[in-house]
Amino acid sequence: YLESFQPFINKVALGPSIKAALSTDEILLLFKENDEVLRKVFSIYGERFEDRGALKGANLASTMNIHEFGNLIADSGLMKRSSSKSQDELTKTEVRQAFSAAQHDSASDPDEKAAVDAGTRSSHLTQMTYCEF
Repeated sequence: YLESFQPFINKVALGPSIKAALSTDEILLLFKENDEVLRKVFSIYGERFEDRGALKGANLASTMNIHEFGNLIADSGLMKRSSSKSQDELTKTEVRQAFSAAQHDSASDPDEKAAVDAGTRSSHLTQMTYCEF
């Protein structure tokens, strides 16, 4: 299972302690045990927005845009509501930063590469793949 996440772990600017923690057997087991549910959630939210402009009709079933990601975070209860004073909830800015931070510098996922190569997506940075999620 580590093979799925190792390229992402190596490319993302994480500190050594976080990289080490993500590679532990306990974390990998947690990912593996929840992989099916996480993939379903990712797929459901990745298909919520029908209007994708020029990308409509492209094979984007395996990606999620910033709006879909924001909806997932809001629906999960992790996003701060305007009236909330909780420090444990994320702001819209923090959600955008998390989406941006998850993006690779280059299209490294096969789905990303195929979309960019086919011309259905001008940039891999506008969509999040499951590995980035």
